Amino acid sequence: MTKDLNVICVPQSATIKDAMESMHKSGIRSAFVVDENKKLLGVVTDGDIRRALLSGKNLESSAAEIMVTNLITAIKDTPTSQLLEIMTEKSIYQIPIVNPDNIMTDVALLIE
Repeated sequence: MTKDLNVICVPQSATIKDAMESMHKSGIRSAFVVDENKKLLGVVTDGDIRRALLSGKNLESSAAEIMVTNLITAIKDTPTSQLLEIMTEKSIYQIPIVNPDNIMTDVALLIE
């Protein structure tokens, strides 16, 4: 269930290319955009990148410009069964786990 946050998270200054490299290294379909304190700001998915490139953005464009900010999160210690239920119901593959200050601490993955 745990992935290296240093790989799956990118800073808000990251480019689309940086987000793609994060996804490649982690093997998951998302890169989580965080601030300098690891506060979760948004997520960039492979689909977001495809849509951005088709709309004229390039690999050096800002990942923060295309990130989704209204993402589903879970609080630490949410039962695995509940996480699986949410992912299945919402058709998502990962849920960032955050503390009460929205600091990302982990990610729950449907498929590893």
